[in-house]
Amino acid sequence: MRNLVLTISLLICYVISFSLLSQTYAQDGAVSGHVYVRDYMGDYRLTTEALVTATDGVSTFTANYPDSYFYLSLHPGDWRITCTLSGYVSQSIDISLSEGGSVSLNFYLQQSDEPHPDPKEIEPATVGGLVTPVNKLEILTPYIALAGLIAAVSTVYIIRRRKD
Repeated sequence: MRNLVLTISLLICYVISFSLLSQTYAQDGAVSGHVYVRDYMGDYRLTTEALVTATDGVSTFTANYPDSYFYLSLHPGDWRITCTLSGYVSQSIDISLSEGGSVSLNFYLQQSDEPHPDPKEIEPATVGGLVTPVNKLEILTPYIALAGLIAAVSTVYIIRRRKD
């Protein structure tokens, strides 16, 4: 009986500590969608050449999408999502992203009156960015919780088997 009370107490402490630990970190939200451009016939078609960026006034993130679908994982808050493509009018959309939420956006770009620059005439430029550290504990927390739950259940099972 004493072992059972000890096991249940440990399980309760474990569940409480996991719930407190998991509440410490905010879940990122997601912004995703497609970019369309108007072709010479006036129809919209998907493009992978556009640059999609998100900024919250402090950080700026750029979407990399080899197919026609872009995806950005962003922390909760207010963001300005901007889509640019040479020869087209840029578009910006302001969004408010909640914790764990997602926003689906599609951009429809219109051709501008500016001519397309020749790629040979574009000067190389230094690219900068912001490197954000990844908290490995945040990634491992669910797995640690699962391992602890399995250990607690196994302990209760073994104690009951020994009594029988």
